[in-house]
Amino acid sequence: LAYLHWKSHWKQSEHCLVQWPTSPSNVPSKSLSTHPEIKRGVLPNGLRYVVLHNAMPPGRFEAHIELHVGSIDEEPHEQGIAHMMEHVCFLGSRKRERLIGTGSRSNALTDFQHTIY
Repeated sequence: LAYLHWKSHWKQSEHCLVQWPTSPSNVPSKSLSTHPEIKRGVLPNGLRYVVLHNAMPPGRFEAHIELHVGSIDEEPHEQGIAHMMEHVCFLGSRKRERLIGTGSRSNALTDFQHTIY
């Protein structure tokens, strides 16, 4: 059912896709290099992750969660729900409230195709 829902929205979102021009023939086609210390994996539930140690600033941890869902998935009568859910899920967390006063910073965003915490 979720696949059918996604597939029905694909045609609607095609106008958002970027059509990049072909590369000039004199530009070599090479893959971007990756950092040698990046660790990638997939959890049993399908969640993909990327981990990279960051020494600066010391004593800090940073995490990002990116969901490939956004306002493009809303029906006209649901406009704003993706952004509201970002606030409910992120700002409404009691665990997040415990971080207040610890020097931590947090942010989230919703665009057409992503929700990032």
